Amino acid sequence: MIVVDREAHAKALRQLIADARQRVLANRQVVIFPEGHRTAPGTHEAYKPGVAALYRDLGLPCTPMATNSGVHWPAHGFIRRPG
Repeated sequence: MIVVDREAHAKALRQLIADARQRVLANRQVVIFPEGHRTAPGTHEAYKPGVAALYRDLGLPCTPMATNSGVHWPAHGFIRRPG
């Protein structure tokens, strides 16, 4: 897990890149929710700048994927539904 301090703005972006670079050097995968969190299925939110910065600065392939985790694990709240 890479923690992002959303209040820190540019500093957070630099830290995100540094943390992701460490994970990659440790042969770990980097998975990111490009909207910044899980979104409800069918909704659309703008991508956060971190996803573009990771792609640009790390020079790794980017494989877009979608999940339906928002159905079972909402972005807000603690209730998890089986599925």
